[in-house]
Amino acid sequence: MKKLILLVCLMLLGCGKEEPKREDAPSLVGSWWTLIGNGDCGIGLEISGDGKFATQTACIEQNILYDEMSVGTYQATEDELILTPTKSTCDEDPPATFNYKLDTHLSLITDDGIFILKRNVETLRDNQSVIAVFGCYSDDGFIEQPMRDL
Repeated sequence: MKKLILLVCLMLLGCGKEEPKREDAPSLVGSWWTLIGNGDCGIGLEISGDGKFATQTACIEQNILYDEMSVGTYQATEDELILTPTKSTCDEDPPATFNYKLDTHLSLITDDGIFILKRNVETLRDNQSVIAVFGCYSDDGFIEQPMRDL
């Protein structure tokens, strides 16, 4: 089940892309992921070379993928990453600023702790089907809604 959610999350974020070539230092550009909770949920971050990003928080339950997504632009310094959503499956999705450390993993430092994301270099190999439902996680649970402009 853990592998399935990661593979589905990565598929929706654009997995299967080759890892960017590294000259000297590691690059933020690429697909990053981590499991959260009991392993039935995952967080994905896709960073492109043209200043755009996509995030995904998804949980799978009985072959249904509950998926919160946002896309937008990013700015990065040596130790700070700012994500500014332009579209989201949530009504409100304010810009987020993270301190980060990049080596073989991407460590995002938040008020809730540190999320360690691994670079995605796998392709989707699992043919199990799931139904994706897009929406937003809230204190009341998951609310189904489409992606929209912010």
